[in-house]
Amino acid sequence: MGASKSIKIKRVMNGLLRGQSYNRFEAERHLSDHCLHSTVSEIQKRHGISVSRKYETVSGYQGHPTRCCRYWISLDERKRIASKN
Repeated sequence: MGASKSIKIKRVMNGLLRGQSYNRFEAERHLSDHCLHSTVSEIQKRHGISVSRKYETVSGYQGHPTRCCRYWISLDERKRIASKN
């Protein structure tokens, strides 16, 4: 895994561990992650962290509704992770 990919994964993981939630558009604006679903997959596989998700509809191109997924780490999962450290 490249250094920049590793930094991106840490950036996203830190946001999620702070209790933030993101959809793909928010992640691009706030975390410079253009492919959030792939980053979440890496976090789950490489770090054994369970990331919750649900679909939502947001305003897309020219205001048209578009479906995307919102990702977060549940409080129980954050507590489990904190207890390991």
